[in-house]
Amino acid sequence: MRRPFLLFLLLAFGALPVVWGASTAAAAPDSPACGWDFATLVGCSADAFGEGPVTVTLRTPVDYRTPDGKAETTVSRNRESLIVQVPSKARTGEGGTVLLLLAGNRDVAYDATVDLLEPDTVARLKHLGVCPGNKSGNECDAFAVDTKRDPDKKTITGKELIGQGLADALDRHAITVSSPAPSPTPTKAAPVGKGGNTGAKADDGGGSSTGGILISVIALLVIVLGVLVFLIRRTGGALPHAFAAAGFGGTSAPSHTATTAAAPALGGGDEPTTVVRPRPKEPPRSPGRAVGPRRGQFRTAVVRTELHPQGYVEVERVLYRAVWADPSQPPPPPGGVIDLTEPHDPDDDVFYAFPSEQQPATGAR
Repeated sequence: MRRPFLLFLLLAFGALPVVWGASTAAAAPDSPACGWDFATLVGCSADAFGEGPVTVTLRTPVDYRTPDGKAETTVSRNRESLIVQVPSKARTGEGGTVLLLLAGNRDVAYDATVDLLEPDTVARLKHLGVCPGNKSGNECDAFAVDTKRDPDKKTITGKELIGQGLADALDRHAITVSSPAPSPTPTKAAPVGKGGNTGAKADDGGGSSTGGILISVIALLVIVLGVLVFLIRRTGGALPHAFAAAGFGGTSAPSHTATTAAAPALGGGDEPTTVVRPRPKEPPRSPGRAVGPRRGQFRTAVVRTELHPQGYVEVERVLYRAVWADPSQPPPPPGGVIDLTEPHDPDDDVFYAFPSEQQPATGAR
């Protein structure tokens, strides 16, 4: 009997990592490899355009290489829905700079590095007619190497780009939320690169963790069920006495019925013998508390609530908490008269009520 049960537990625990992995894979969003160059990156993100905002996070440099012009046109046509982020310590590469330039929303960290575009790249973008404009003119020139003033300067920092009004600070978009809340606008994932260029995902792993917790709970319930089946089979098919007494799985037995060891029956088989034992009588409860004889002076009071054994009595329109101090007889009902004494213990705040020789009061106030 033990071997099948142990085999069942082994299979349950062995299947748990497999089921967990399957649930995690099913909950995780697709992350195709988008390569390291601008054209391949845009090709991977093309399906996401038109379905809502697309966020691309540049964590490693992206090459520009020699695109065919379709990639730049695709990005320019959907620039309003494109969000490009350059996190702290990251570098864009020339292809990443082109993507950042063509994006309608640019979020850059102060210490990020943005590679400036070469003159032939800027000329190509202008020829394609994709350069966005601003108040000061064409923005392609702002992202290009200044061959006249500083031809050796090939990069600028995110702080410089933010200072020129060409990007927003990425840090100021960081918001801490104490409880999960639905996003008003779902963000389509656009993964970038194999070596760390990954697009920001709308699903941050919460669905994956929730699926893992659900699988864990189901596996735990299966194990508990297996233990219960094992216990039922071990007891010969009958539920344990504790379950039967609680009314689970059949007719509950009386609480005063006990089952003794099995005795051989006349027919030859062993059958359990039930012995009915009378329930012991509970000792009668005392109506009061034994505190000894009266001590000191007493005052006459009227019972206002039942003394069982504590209650409230009234003396000159003031209520006092008192305990019935005569276990030999029941206390009078509300409206009755008692003698009230001070407590024997100075630290006790409960007065003692003793039987009074006066006639009981006729009723409550």
